[in-house]
Amino acid sequence: AVLAVQAWVGVSAAVNDRSIPFSAARETAHILIDAGLRDAPVFALHDEAASGVIAYLGVPTAFYGPGWREGSYVIWDKARLVPVDVAALVDRAAAVPRAVVLDCKATITEAPPDPRLVEWRRVEGAAESCVIYRVALSRPGSR
Repeated sequence: AVLAVQAWVGVSAAVNDRSIPFSAARETAHILIDAGLRDAPVFALHDEAASGVIAYLGVPTAFYGPGWREGSYVIWDKARLVPVDVAALVDRAAAVPRAVVLDCKATITEAPPDPRLVEWRRVEGAAESCVIYRVALSRPGSR
């Protein structure tokens, strides 16, 4: 009886996941791929949500703001508890051609987290949404 209940719950979860996806990672990755940005350097403001995008892109690594490191998966340690220095992350992304900045999480604010970020695409409809930002080209003498 216990096995039957577990099987029913597992099948129900699989059906729900196909009809109501938890994450916008797959759609976000497809948008980047369709735009020719599969191999663009990715900078993530939230590592646990953006790691799914990295997996769907099939790239070996991204730069994760939490923990301030490159990787392809989340390392759950104390380093990632330090608040992300968004300005420093954008500085780092601005130095790399074609970089994209991902803000993937449950709640997306209306304003970009840094004035140099320009919203390129927004992927909503899942429990975790994503906003894809591009770094605005700075003019000489500007930050």
